[in-house]
Amino acid sequence: MKPHPAPGNGTAAALRQAFDQAFAAPAGAARAATVDLLAIRIAGEAYALRLSGIAGLHADRRIVPLPGAASELLGVAGLRGSLVAVYDLGTLLEYPRSEKPRWIALAANERTLGLAFEELEGFLRLAPQDLTTSGSTPGRHVHEVAHAGSILRPVVDVASAVETIRRLARRGGPPEEG
Repeated sequence: MKPHPAPGNGTAAALRQAFDQAFAAPAGAARAATVDLLAIRIAGEAYALRLSGIAGLHADRRIVPLPGAASELLGVAGLRGSLVAVYDLGTLLEYPRSEKPRWIALAANERTLGLAFEELEGFLRLAPQDLTTSGSTPGRHVHEVAHAGSILRPVVDVASAVETIRRLARRGGPPEEG
């Protein structure tokens, strides 16, 4: 299935509607028979995020850098009336740090964490058999690959990325007294 064109091509409203409908659709057999993904690019490479792993998507938000922060931490941003720590998803996947990521995906189970990336290509709805798991999938935080037409997209495991962020935060905190 082809992704919808990215915003900027005049289809932001259509993408927003498809994204919203994925969450608004009733639970049932038809919904269970599909997997909803966001098609994204990180450092120019095709990736995907499961919609079930994110709580929201924000574009063009100001990220205020924090002095002395870990290289993965871009800074903080105001989202939905709260401060959110924004981490560079590319850095978590072992790419060079992005200087100007446009998009922030809010983690579903940790809504004070955002994962920033450069490019949103669209929405994908695939059959479960279009996702494969393998011990040979490329990269950190990737446990499955989406087969979207002729494009293979590693699917970023948001929960795995969040766990790495938690470990980084614990390591960067004050020393434990023993």
